[in-house]
Amino acid sequence: MRDDRGQVAGALSKKNYGCFDPFLAECYTVREGLQFILAHNFDNLDVESDSLNAISAIKHLEEFSIVFSLIIDILKLSASLGIVSFSHILHQGNAIARNLAILAFCSICSSC
Repeated sequence: MRDDRGQVAGALSKKNYGCFDPFLAECYTVREGLQFILAHNFDNLDVESDSLNAISAIKHLEEFSIVFSLIIDILKLSASLGIVSFSHILHQGNAIARNLAILAFCSICSSC
């Protein structure tokens, strides 16, 4: 999480068991991030993801989507946070989040 000046204001890493496809994992991550933000009393934020599918699913709720219940959770959480926008960014623009994910993965996997 970064503040309005781009400085890191918080980070979250969680151990989850099982295998998830990237789309489901990204939607789950957005929901977990919003819960983290709500618990730390932040508001008025921009949610950025390099998953175009996840951002599209959030912006254009599809009732029969495999992640429908996650999207409903995301929308309810974002409604309680004030002004929230969801944006797709290029993979290169998400380097901090990618590096955090690699670090978290390597902390549970001996093959890194």
